[in-house]
Amino acid sequence: MPGDRGRAPWRGGDRRGRDARGLRGPEPRVPVRAAIDRRGVGHAAWRRWHAHRSLCPCLRRPRRCRRARRRPVGGAGGDARRASGPADPHPAARPLGGGAHRAACARRQLFPPAARRRGARRTAPAGAGCAAARCGAGAERRAARPGRRMTPIAVPTPVPGWFGPAGRPALGWVHRPAPGGNAAALAGTGVLLCGPLGPEAMGTHRTLRALATCLAQAGLPTMRFDYDGTGDAAGDELDPARLDAWLRTVRDAMAAGRARLGVSRWILVGVRLGAALAAQVATGREDVEGLVAIAPVLSGRAFVRELRVFAMAGAARSAPDPRALHEVGGCAFDEATWASIAAIDVAALQGPPPPRVLVLEPRPTPGLDGWATRIAQAGARLEVQSFEGADAMMRDPHETEVPQAMLASVAVWAAGLAAEAARQERAGQAARPDPSRAPPVDGPDAASLVGPDGVVHLERVVRIGRDRALVGVVAEPAEGAGGARRAGVVILNAGAAHRVGPSRSTVMLARRLAALGHPVLRLDLPGLGDSPARPGEPDNVVYAPHVLEAVAVAVDWMRAHPRAEGCRLVGLCSGAYNAFKAAVAGLPVDGIVAINPLTFFWHGDEGDGPDAEHRMIADAVRLRSAAAKPGAWRRVVSGEVPVADILSIVARRAGGSLVRARRSLARSVGRPIGDDLEAELSAVARRGVPMHFVFASDEPGLALLRFGGGATMRRLSARGALTIDDVPDADHTFTRRAARERLVSVVAARLGSGSGPSAAAGTPADVRESAFAAER
Repeated sequence: MPGDRGRAPWRGGDRRGRDARGLRGPEPRVPVRAAIDRRGVGHAAWRRWHAHRSLCPCLRRPRRCRRARRRPVGGAGGDARRASGPADPHPAARPLGGGAHRAACARRQLFPPAARRRGARRTAPAGAGCAAARCGAGAERRAARPGRRMTPIAVPTPVPGWFGPAGRPALGWVHRPAPGGNAAALAGTGVLLCGPLGPEAMGTHRTLRALATCLAQAGLPTMRFDYDGTGDAAGDELDPARLDAWLRTVRDAMAAGRARLGVSRWILVGVRLGAALAAQVATGREDVEGLVAIAPVLSGRAFVRELRVFAMAGAARSAPDPRALHEVGGCAFDEATWASIAAIDVAALQGPPPPRVLVLEPRPTPGLDGWATRIAQAGARLEVQSFEGADAMMRDPHETEVPQAMLASVAVWAAGLAAEAARQERAGQAARPDPSRAPPVDGPDAASLVGPDGVVHLERVVRIGRDRALVGVVAEPAEGAGGARRAGVVILNAGAAHRVGPSRSTVMLARRLAALGHPVLRLDLPGLGDSPARPGEPDNVVYAPHVLEAVAVAVDWMRAHPRAEGCRLVGLCSGAYNAFKAAVAGLPVDGIVAINPLTFFWHGDEGDGPDAEHRMIADAVRLRSAAAKPGAWRRVVSGEVPVADILSIVARRAGGSLVRARRSLARSVGRPIGDDLEAELSAVARRGVPMHFVFASDEPGLALLRFGGGATMRRLSARGALTIDDVPDADHTFTRRAARERLVSVVAARLGSGSGPSAAAGTPADVRESAFAAER
């Protein structure tokens, strides 16, 4: 094939000699690129080669199937059919992308009859979601009918459980399939999800949870987990031997999952760097039937180069850390961890790979050819598919999108592999223990963690609320620990990030407070993290309309905690907004800590973000910051910066001042006005609720507070009812490690002592307090 000269040969063809993806049997040797199935990549030479071999007739000139010729689609009669061109024989497969559409057209040519009878590979119709992974052609035919949606299979609620060594456990979530259905046909095989690491981990939490649910709907028990030093697990990102600890967590999860899922075989699914860890763990293990690598990192050197490019965008934002850390997107790596990641080479792994490997790639993967050659030499089978949505899957949590087509592909492939393994086991061809002899058991929902200072505290997963739909992790003093009751703390979600917080800042703060004796609840609000959305409402909504109802449930739960003395709310970004609004609504809170609120009034879908005042203030803050730089004026003089934009910002700022004066006049004569921040601040202060605001440098929220709060804010600051702390050299989510450590010290001082930060031990000296406040 053109472009493949000089590459290592690779045996291809299945038992019938038709599918180039099969890597067993004495078939003719073909180049590597021909032996890898790259459906949807768009390689012209690959298409011509497959069309010549008659493997994929749909890749040649499009043609209508008989049913399409008999029935008009998309219009009335033949005129509409002629106007719209050839009818789509598989219209329901269109949302899965062009590759899935071609696969639906060529299903009979791509897979041998035995695979079709097993239901090992099927295309998920539109609206069917993961329900198309059910075995049996009848369900798929029913779902493929135009205008018909397949009802997703209801599965049990995920069950949390800690596992791993004592004092340093990790948290896993078990997704079990519903009794009956495919669960019996696929018994004995479980799926372990190995998520990504580094800056890609936060955005993919939503996709991994959806993938686990999808696999459970297909009949496959699934487990997902956090690596050591990440997420809810014990440890810290700067602990030594990070790579070895991550690999140990994968092995511990497999050991714990055998009992909790009741399985004897595994299919490992890895995303990005998690795919490299899964491949290393799976190598040489007989209990691993297959491996799914999603956008895999096969070369550590290439991955490190990507991280360096990603880090360059924010390198000039803050001063370099004296610890010589490699900081990328809110994750810090020391030099040893950085070097160990760079040394990863999946193609050089020693030992037999899993019998079946599926690679899902959004673009050509560096190092795939070398790994493919090793897999072929070992007699295993490799399939490569392209998919769309990898970048959207790993965006910031509030922008992330779940690639439904990829979920369906993984579920169908894994279900087919599990069905084949279960059939062989029932036929006595595989001497493996019967999983029915070991029924699944739940892991412990509480564990003792040892902090870096040697203090032991307890963490447990809780479900609260009338329907137990709100999920959270509470950190509290260990059993038997002495001391008086301390203030209870509830930390709300920051944006759409789940309960660990951006850059794991919520975990750092909660464990710091737990070491001081405070019970702390890291809560997932409805539709965020592991808390399901309210019935009939979408998930991943940052400013949800009914969020205060969930906050009230959490406040009541914390006030009833035996170790808590009242309840205080802490939140970053949207969490700060929700904490402040909870105090305004009169919830029984004893104080709030609002960190970097972006707005104080949210008007839903009426705008494309915070209100007009916030945008006006943010533009004014950026203009004032740029005016302090000498090079900015040269850009204005040279015409690089339009003068009209500057004048527009100045005019809007002047108009905002007039609006504030008009509001003050209306308030003085007793006229009601909307979006009155001064009135809300006064209402909270009258209830005796202390308000602590924390802002990073140049945050527009501080200027917005001063603009909207006006004279009321200044009066409350003088009385000590409202305080403002400024954390320098930080961005909105405190991406830098040093900034997060300063933030934790400031908030811990506000919540954990009887005075301001200046009187608290361990508070950094560069935290500037703009108003004195006594902790109530």
